[in-house]
Amino acid sequence: PRLHWLALVAHLLIYFSIFALCLSGYLASAHTKWDTVFWWTIRFPRIAEPNEELNEFWSDLHIYSSWLLLVLVAIHVTGAIYHSYRNDGVVRRMMRW
Repeated sequence: PRLHWLALVAHLLIYFSIFALCLSGYLASAHTKWDTVFWWTIRFPRIAEPNEELNEFWSDLHIYSSWLLLVLVAIHVTGAIYHSYRNDGVVRRMMRW
């Protein structure tokens, strides 16, 4: 039960950090003088005026959330390797084939 709860919390944190990463990146980009373009094809609407202080704030949050996501993914992979060596059926349930 404890490992199941830990896995649930880890997944929720991963989803939250992905959301925070995307949102902070967009808001950091929105507070610059340049347009926000996704993969050189999709232009996002300008929602804010250029503001250097807000750009720095959202950029810092973007960097911290990217590091958080990297750490969470590393923990997630470590958990998968742990269950692989433990051979308790968790990896088989993840693969679904």
